[in-house]
Amino acid sequence: MPVPLTGGRESNRVDRMQIGDYIPCTYKRNGSVGLFSNLGEIVGTELPTAGSANPSGFFYFIKVDEGLFIADRTVQFGQSWLTYHASRYVEGRPFNLGLVPEMTSNTAPYGKASASSIHSSPYPAWEAFNEAKEGWVTDSRTVSGWLEYEFVTAERPTHYKLKAAATNVTSMIKDWNVEAWDGVDWVVVDSRTNEVGWAGSETRLYIMDRPIECTKIRIKFTSNNGQAYSGINQWQLYNQGMKDAVIRFPSGGIYYKDSEGNPSLRDVGLGAFPKDNEWDKYVANNAFNGTNSNEIWHWNEGTTTWVKDTVGKGFPARAGFDANVSGRIQRGNHGMITGLFSTVASYSSPSNIGFRPVLDYR
Repeated sequence: MPVPLTGGRESNRVDRMQIGDYIPCTYKRNGSVGLFSNLGEIVGTELPTAGSANPSGFFYFIKVDEGLFIADRTVQFGQSWLTYHASRYVEGRPFNLGLVPEMTSNTAPYGKASASSIHSSPYPAWEAFNEAKEGWVTDSRTVSGWLEYEFVTAERPTHYKLKAAATNVTSMIKDWNVEAWDGVDWVVVDSRTNEVGWAGSETRLYIMDRPIECTKIRIKFTSNNGQAYSGINQWQLYNQGMKDAVIRFPSGGIYYKDSEGNPSLRDVGLGAFPKDNEWDKYVANNAFNGTNSNEIWHWNEGTTTWVKDTVGKGFPARAGFDANVSGRIQRGNHGMITGLFSTVASYSSPSNIGFRPVLDYR
């Protein structure tokens, strides 16, 4: 299938995109729902534009506003609203937008992680660059050392995050330099002393004093908070344009909207109330480049979109379902891009209701 017909360009970095540009991302089912990875890379096969019950492939996020990206399709169907809610995708599940990808080995998916020593095989260097892992730990008799990441292409990190372990917090480093390789020498770009009082799983953000462009970067430390070995649960690097991000459901309104923009229980084809909901603002009313909206958003291919909103009081539900409190809104129904419908949140067999992710780092 061709790329989204927005008139924009394909990109591999969200911080370099303009409105209308698009960026590939992978979604793969892992249990009931899936996980996102490989932002900026085309990996595997393309997901069907109507979504899949067992997805494993790439799609595109389209930039619709500053810090806001909406998927060009539903990526998965067949799960209830409550299932996605339990996985934190309704309101927002954290997503890595740093300069270092979620590493699965010292060299995968790209770049290279290394360290001065390791405690044992469960604590290699790369685990400090994967939120789901327990982090990196030095040799059992070593307090000082370094942790390094080598970029594929030169980058200019400007700030970084460090996260302590959930337990054995005294292993967290206390005094360190961050050093960047300029092609000839290691250059100190940030220094910290007496970083004490870490709580379990605590994260701290640091802004570098003297950032430079580099091909690799390391954190070199001399002491910790009292343990016989040192450890870092997570180290992530960012540049000036990058922030914390979440992936979530779009908003879609709670009632129909009348001609004056007020809430209504009757559908007059004008979309939903509140009128600034994301579905109407960016999907229904934003056909980039004068292109047919289905060629961009694939909303009319048999799968509607779950949104995060709970149905308004008195809204008509799908036959057989109770809309009072339990109803959740879906958008793009019955061949109408402005279509609005309600389905109970626990509905466990929604073969025609899908998950359209929003990437949000505003």
